[in-house]
Amino acid sequence: MKKLREILLLKAVGGVGNARISKFYLQYLLKDEGIDELKNLVLANEAKADRDSVNEAIESSNKIYNTILDRSDLQVYTILDAEYPKKLNTLGNKRPCIIYVKGDVSVLDEKNIAVVGTRDPVKHAADKELAFVKATIERSERVIISGLAAGCDTIAHKVCIDSGGKTVAVLPCGFDHIVPEENKALCDEILDTGGALISEYPPDTKATQYTFVERDAIIAALGDATFVMQCGMKSGTMHTVSAAEKMHRKIGVYNPGDNAIGDFSGNRYIIKSKDGFSISDTEELGKFLESLRESEGTDEPVQMTIFDIMGD
Repeated sequence: MKKLREILLLKAVGGVGNARISKFYLQYLLKDEGIDELKNLVLANEAKADRDSVNEAIESSNKIYNTILDRSDLQVYTILDAEYPKKLNTLGNKRPCIIYVKGDVSVLDEKNIAVVGTRDPVKHAADKELAFVKATIERSERVIISGLAAGCDTIAHKVCIDSGGKTVAVLPCGFDHIVPEENKALCDEILDTGGALISEYPPDTKATQYTFVERDAIIAALGDATFVMQCGMKSGTMHTVSAAEKMHRKIGVYNPGDNAIGDFSGNRYIIKSKDGFSISDTEELGKFLESLRESEGTDEPVQMTIFDIMGD
């Protein structure tokens, strides 16, 4: 938790987010300076900051800091910690400066695939997803990453667990406000089977429309590849797809055929315009998994550090 208190303070200052911290404040965080020095730095460089607002930021961030210290059920890592998930560095200056984790953090370094899709899949897609996730665990033993949402995310987590695999849920909220509420028991199952829960938000944070978008980018960054089950053009799944594309991750897409019932407009768009790997059955899924193995055998893994990011 290196410089946790300082980073919490910065995030409590209006107008200061992850990008601002990485681009400007990281060089100061690397120095052994305290809160008073950081307070003066904020006052000198943030146009919207005055002494009253910064003092309020110090007070509110201290409450979060003390709450975290009292929690034995979670692990907290900053961008300055060696345990910080290296894959998140592919987000560049937009990577979360703090990550909260429950469960085995080492599972984030294992080979995986992100499985995402609509909250309301048609039965045909749900049945196919069950077969695809089960086959993925049997053939590759990859960790399954998803976002704990209703529908495709929930199916991915549950089938993975039932198939003897490990899964990671990326949350759009703090651990004390799990959404949807009916998945609280699923969170316990994820942890009991060797998986992990991960969030960039303090425990008492509730989900908002914006935090869902940030969550989708983290899913794409953590995933070695992304597999889309069902989505429309306006689906939030497209946020994950766009992020994965920018990070040059492979994207697999379920192809239900031209006459499928349900909204698969996003699937067809990804296949046609985003060079998504078309997957209609488990045989084609096997070819997609093989393509991942081949690329992982020839490409050097991304191991960016904070110093790489400072050079952006």
